[in-house]
Amino acid sequence: MGATVNNPKVEPAARTHEGDPDPLLRQISDRASEFEAAGQIPADVIDLLRRLGVYRAAVARRFGGDERPFADILRLVERIAQADGSAGWVASFAPQTALYLATL
Repeated sequence: MGATVNNPKVEPAARTHEGDPDPLLRQISDRASEFEAAGQIPADVIDLLRRLGVYRAAVARRFGGDERPFADILRLVERIAQADGSAGWVASFAPQTALYLATL
């Protein structure tokens, strides 16, 4: 488990993908110029992607995942990419990693 990032830019009551993801996507969109200037996606934004459900979307329920249909996962990644292209690119690797590990 990774360390928790305490960053005031992250809304503590932000909803997960089970609710309305728009508040989280707005946070990503609002900080796009920050990502560009830093040349990376900050750790607290990776936490936002986690809260959106990106990293557990393709994982089987029996392993604690959401086991979402791949089309739903792609739509989620597309929405993230609309908020910020770089964040969408980072998010796009999450389902691929789960599928790759499943093939092992």
